[in-house]
Amino acid sequence: MTEAEMFIWSHLRRKQLKGYQFYRQKIIGNYIVDFYCPAAKLIIELENLGLEVLRFSDSDVFKNKSGVMERIYESLKSPSNPPFSKGEVQNIVKRLDLKPHPEGGFYRETYRSAGKFGDKNHSTAIYFLLTPGNFSALHRIRSDEAWHFYSGGSITIVEITPKGDVKRTVIGNDFEKGEVPQYVVPAGNWFGSYLNEGGEYALVGCTVSPGFEFTDFEMGKRAELLEKYPRASEEIVQLTRVG
Repeated sequence: MTEAEMFIWSHLRRKQLKGYQFYRQKIIGNYIVDFYCPAAKLIIELENLGLEVLRFSDSDVFKNKSGVMERIYESLKSPSNPPFSKGEVQNIVKRLDLKPHPEGGFYRETYRSAGKFGDKNHSTAIYFLLTPGNFSALHRIRSDEAWHFYSGGSITIVEITPKGDVKRTVIGNDFEKGEVPQYVVPAGNWFGSYLNEGGEYALVGCTVSPGFEFTDFEMGKRAELLEKYPRASEEIVQLTRVG
């Protein structure tokens, strides 16, 4: 807890405030709130200064789902991108014009086909960069995603199948160690990735077909994944973020 949260909690706990029972970090639907009093139907949320708040009406969402999701993801900044200490990494980010990805890491879309299957582009492609201390959080999409290794250290891709099985694949260029330069994650699998020990960075490409849309992107929620896939608890904790 932050210092502010500890102060508030010290005055709310054990029914100190007018006899009302408060709960901390309470799960309500798809949300985790700071403090909650069911009897008073009261939620207390503490926010730091400098936060951006996005508000949408129900009609906004239903009339323009794709636009709403794009607006959200444009505003997201990866919470775990550490400051760079390597000139080579800085150079890659600058020259390839990469920006933080909501799942972690850095990216830029490089290709979106003109041709379409209905309302879906045939294919899309991105650069994707991971650095030490960062990871790509568990997520899933509705299309197959092909990973292509370019340079740097190797990356481990962790998948959780719909049956709850865990699969690890290392992509890189050290074939003697069993690394592969290309790998396809099937549509519907939860997956995330991390830079292996000793690597200063990893630059890869990701190609999605039918093409990627933010409306098809689902970020994994730790509590829900742990409940559904208990055998993958270690991987879920490793590749999800709280808050």
